[in-house]
Amino acid sequence: MPSVTLSVGHYGYPFLQQNTHWSFLLAHPKGGAIAYQVGGSPQSYEFRQPAVVEPRKAATFMGKVDVGTIELSNQTKLEDVLRQIPVVRGSEKWNCQTWVVEGLKALREKGFEVEVPSQEELSARLGKAKKYG
Repeated sequence: MPSVTLSVGHYGYPFLQQNTHWSFLLAHPKGGAIAYQVGGSPQSYEFRQPAVVEPRKAATFMGKVDVGTIELSNQTKLEDVLRQIPVVRGSEKWNCQTWVVEGLKALREKGFEVEVPSQEELSARLGKAKKYG
């Protein structure tokens, strides 16, 4: 069964490093990626409907870090696992970055072969990622 790359992408502006948005990007066999993410504000975070995106065409895309490979036959299972990650509202300490790290841990627990770096390590790696690198 064919496999595709799972990455963590970050969006924002280079001069506002502390305000970057993270999402999962599952490479799409026909190009682009399927984005899995939470969005909103601390009071309204929610799991967003997965969508096919072209990150490199987004003005705010700052780069990505590959964290594993997923067999295409497991795409529905991946989405099910990510949908089950609790979304926390009303906390200034919880955001999309927290959700991504919790998602990596949950995917690993469900048998997916993904890296599980700490939030700090992933942030450092994303800080070195390049949009076209």
